[in-house]
Amino acid sequence: MIALNKKNAGKLPDYTTATEVARVFELDPRTVRKRIAELEPKHTEGNNKFFDTAEILRFTLLNSPTMQDNVELDLTQERAKHYRTLTKKTEIEIEKLSDKYMLVEDVEENIKSKFMKFRQKLLIIPGKVAKEVLNETDLRNVKDTLRDAIEEALVELATCSDDDGI
Repeated sequence: MIALNKKNAGKLPDYTTATEVARVFELDPRTVRKRIAELEPKHTEGNNKFFDTAEILRFTLLNSPTMQDNVELDLTQERAKHYRTLTKKTEIEIEKLSDKYMLVEDVEENIKSKFMKFRQKLLIIPGKVAKEVLNETDLRNVKDTLRDAIEEALVELATCSDDDGI
């Protein structure tokens, strides 16, 4: 297992498994096993085959497609990938033009505007109910009056559309 602690910091273990190398390099263990097919394990414990760490790393890296000079790109696949990307880009552009998408700045401005209108509606409440509450002596009636005014404002805000101001 490739593990470092203070005692062996900077030093790799002498032996490691294909699974551990796959984990470190974020590869599929089967991929690593294919790349090291020629290697003989140095020793085995149960189902685990241990390879010389330097040797397995060299084989894993040298046999990777990005390191091989003789890897041919499949031009058809690359063209297909390119056209899929262009198609997706075009779809996004069309959706952007058809107002399916909005610029972040527009969204921020819209939200700020809605919160300002919401704030204004709520700030109007005290002026609306002040006269009713001023002469009221029963706390329950004061709470009910305020609750009714708040609910009225919230219902008004909930039922209005963008054209109505929110």
